[in-house]
Amino acid sequence: MLRRRALPAAVGALMTLAGPGAASAAAEEVFTTQAAGAGAGATATTWAPAPATPGAVCMVDSDVNLNPDTTGVVVARSAIDGGSPDDVHPDVHGTLMAMVAAAPHNGWGMVGAAPSVRVVSVRAMRPDTNTFYFDDYRSAILECRRLAPAYDVKVINLSLGGQGVLDAASQQRLESTITQTRLVGFNIVAAAGNQPGAPDIPASYPAVMAIGGADSAGGRCGFSASGPGVDLYAPGCPHDVALPATGQAAWAQGTSQAAALTSAILAQLRALRPDLGPDQAEAMLLAGARSTSAGPHLDAGAGFVAAGLSGALAAGQAAIPTIPAPVPGADRLPPTIAGGGEATMPRPSLDENGEPRRALPRPRVRGLAYRGGAWCSS
Repeated sequence: MLRRRALPAAVGALMTLAGPGAASAAAEEVFTTQAAGAGAGATATTWAPAPATPGAVCMVDSDVNLNPDTTGVVVARSAIDGGSPDDVHPDVHGTLMAMVAAAPHNGWGMVGAAPSVRVVSVRAMRPDTNTFYFDDYRSAILECRRLAPAYDVKVINLSLGGQGVLDAASQQRLESTITQTRLVGFNIVAAAGNQPGAPDIPASYPAVMAIGGADSAGGRCGFSASGPGVDLYAPGCPHDVALPATGQAAWAQGTSQAAALTSAILAQLRALRPDLGPDQAEAMLLAGARSTSAGPHLDAGAGFVAAGLSGALAAGQAAIPTIPAPVPGADRLPPTIAGGGEATMPRPSLDENGEPRRALPRPRVRGLAYRGGAWCSS
């Protein structure tokens, strides 16, 4: 019998419902709200030159589909069930996370937080479910470790989480795997969660950098987890993104996006400073963080300065494209709060005693906006 324990579905997922007469792809989202919200120097870090060995983020998610913004950026795709490495989430969550992290400036879709970063995608979600199962999730982290030497992976991104309680033995196995992964040199960055209160599993584990969501002014996103368990806040409401299938401009919000953005910047910093270990690299970002009403808020440029990367920052500033920078959000409808109850979970799997395993609830829809002929919710 296959032994699986349900883990949370991805949080902050972009959900799209194409409206009638949806337009073709809009102009590329080059200067985004989230880049502006990540500190005065964040745009310069985006355009900083790539080091000789680019950094990489291993994304444990629903995998990544190939489109103009992920082809070339995603250097490896793996599925822990041995199946297709395509994105199996109905809302292509993993594909969007890869774009938020590292989409290049290529005239299509959007520009990510750190286009010099590469993505290794590991699918932890099975095609027959919208949840992550315990053994699959844990195996995916180990797969990131297996693939790391070939692609210089230093950061593992977990843009997923949920509320609920796993049994003590399952929690211990998961936390042990994450702790050991941190000890051998990886940063583990996780979405804190899209429900107010303490961070979700696995963001709540000490070895994980828990990322909450905040707006550009530093105010906590109303849906974000908060409290002392959140290590850092990053832009999470809203994000200027592009629909993964068409490149159309869209809204998204969630701690998933905040975590993906932070992972990319952290991987970029570690690639430029390969002498830094995970503790030191996180300390640089925290040293540069600005104090806001939510808590410490990511300031990418200040983190680069703290890491002695002023030269890379200056080179990035000089490389910023000379195209008109739109006022962030000026042509967009603000997200509105949409209702959303708990969705029905797949039938439970059984444990070794034939008892139903506890499944954690799916995330709720948090925002809804209309942009470029498509409805987007998160």
